[in-house]
Amino acid sequence: MRFLTLICLLILTPVVLPGNPPVSTVTNLQGVGAFPVMIAPLPPTATRRGITADQLKSMIEERLRAGCIALAEAASPRNEALILGVSVACSGEAPYCAIGLFLYFQAGVQLTDQRRTVAVVWSQGGVRIASEEAFSERWREDLLALIGQFVRDYRAANP
Repeated sequence: MRFLTLICLLILTPVVLPGNPPVSTVTNLQGVGAFPVMIAPLPPTATRRGITADQLKSMIEERLRAGCIALAEAASPRNEALILGVSVACSGEAPYCAIGLFLYFQAGVQLTDQRRTVAVVWSQGGVRIASEEAFSERWREDLLALIGQFVRDYRAANP
């Protein structure tokens, strides 16, 4: 059953790891002020493999600060936030795991009928299969690549 879950996760998840274009345009990040970093609730399979929300948040915030991006502790009045979602599926039959990392930026937007709502205005993510031995190294590489793409896009939109 776990193997079937792993296969479904791979088939249903678009792969947009570094090297592929971002899902949303860079211009959507223009004028963004300070924002918080949030981690979506982690699945038990992630925490069993030593991934913690504090660890992820620290990694992201460290890279953003190195990229001279202002961070806030709480949500901004414009509902801006950078959010990381993580999914992990490991097969009992094979010594492999799939990890999905999805980084997205949400902001308040105004609709054409003048109503305001919150929408995802930038996103990147993907899935990688790794052996149990290489698992911790691979998810870190992928997360750093996603953060790097966000920093480049943010800097391009806000020179």
